[in-house]
Amino acid sequence: GRLTVEEFEIMKLHTVYGERIVRNISGWDLVADIVRHHHENVDGSGYPDGLSGDEVSIRAQIVAMVDVFTALTEERPYRNALSREEALRIMENEMVGKKFTRSLWQAFLKVLK
Repeated sequence: GRLTVEEFEIMKLHTVYGERIVRNISGWDLVADIVRHHHENVDGSGYPDGLSGDEVSIRAQIVAMVDVFTALTEERPYRNALSREEALRIMENEMVGKKFTRSLWQAFLKVLK
């Protein structure tokens, strides 16, 4: 089932803990930033830092977009995998301009063709 509020708050810490681990690897600063910010949203509704707009790097947005697409199109314990078309429709209707920019979305669609 769905996570409780407390469980969700704990789950959100994976971005912070992941960054701490990766930051210790020499030369991986960009990766550490992506790990920390891949749940930030361009509309400011993400976590852990509440970044918005250009504060959310294109790199983090790309990882977020692929993460969402994969989550929607893979089988999960709580639901069946969605079709590619259904996943893209959900992303278009619910996430473009909120989680990631329209220009990045258009680039993503070109890659999928």
